[in-house]
Amino acid sequence: MNNALLEEAKKEEVKERKGLWEVLSPTIIELRDNKNFTFQQISDWLITRGVQKATTSSVYQTYKKYKEDE
Repeated sequence: MNNALLEEAKKEEVKERKGLWEVLSPTIIELRDNKNFTFQQISDWLITRGVQKATTSSVYQTYKKYKEDE
C-alpha cells in the first residue's frame, strides 16, 4: 500500500506556493509607483489592514525584488 501511495504521489504536479510578500508585491508596487507612497507609508498602510509583519525594511525588500521581475 505505501508503495502504491508513493508512486501516486510522484505523479502529482508540483503545487505553486506563494509567500506573503510575493502575494503583496503588486500592491506594494502600485502604491509606490502609481500613488507615490513612501516605503514607510506603505508599511503603515499594510499594518492598518492587518499585515502585522509589514516593516519598512520588508516592504522595501519586496519592492526591489519583485520590481526587477516586471
